[in-house]
Amino acid sequence: MFAVIYSTPAVVMAVFDPDVAMNFAMEVHGAQEFRWGPLVIAGEEITTRASVKDIYEHDGRGFYVFETVSVNQRGETVCTGTWTDIVRSA
Repeated sequence: MFAVIYSTPAVVMAVFDPDVAMNFAMEVHGAQEFRWGPLVIAGEEITTRASVKDIYEHDGRGFYVFETVSVNQRGETVCTGTWTDIVRSA
């Protein structure tokens, strides 16, 4: 899961964003999915940005869906990640 190395810092910033207001103490990892682009080669510079794709409630739990888009130095999207966190009720 090499993509996690360059994607995680961006998604962590989104998870802890005060505007998202996620109760991290009650959070569990729900799902993770990657869509691949061109192969990343050693020495490439990868930049990742994260965004909130959806926040919703189901059965008393909060679902937070984030997306990361990682591009190489040529502007090619090498990986798009979808990260779902579930926040249990207190």
